[in-house]
Amino acid sequence: MNTTTLRFRIGLRLLVTAALLVTGITIASAQIDPPYVLPVGTRNTCNASVNATLSGQLVGPISVSGPATFEWVATSAPGAQIAFADLQPRAVGHGGNNPQYGNVTLNLDASRESANSRIEAQVAGQAFPATSRLRFQATVTVSSRPGVTYRSQSEIVIENTNLTHWPHNNDVYSQVGSTNFEDAAHPGIVVFTLSGASVTVTAAGQ
Repeated sequence: MNTTTLRFRIGLRLLVTAALLVTGITIASAQIDPPYVLPVGTRNTCNASVNATLSGQLVGPISVSGPATFEWVATSAPGAQIAFADLQPRAVGHGGNNPQYGNVTLNLDASRESANSRIEAQVAGQAFPATSRLRFQATVTVSSRPGVTYRSQSEIVIENTNLTHWPHNNDVYSQVGSTNFEDAAHPGIVVFTLSGASVTVTAAGQ
């Protein structure tokens, strides 16, 4: 191989390397934030169907459905390697009918703060898959016990560890642990426990 050919090949490799570096810089600077990273103050409403089990003084399966609204309260910086969005519940209004207890409601208890819910990417530089963990304080009523409101002693927490798109489209969340409920008028005594909740979430209008 003569000197001219060697110089040409070395020069070509340097040009290719420079081109790749420039392309990489261009792609990184044009990185688009995930679709779940919305402006702070945005409110998003979804629909949810909940199937859960009660044990204690109230027993058996319950099914309720209805809308839920969350507000974006913090997000990752633009172009962050690990994208996230923190949310707070603003409205949860679920209802259903139970052959044993009549009309059942599961609503947000807005009088008590919850820790932030979070949607967070699992891989640096990628929007999906993401983990979504939603939490809220709740109240429950049943028409068979008129005038009684039960409230959660801790947050209900539901989680999806393989969120692959946004907005929601029949995404299934599972309850993390269980949640005890007390009579709001007589706090401190567990009346029943809600556990095993499976929650199917869709975007509003679906």
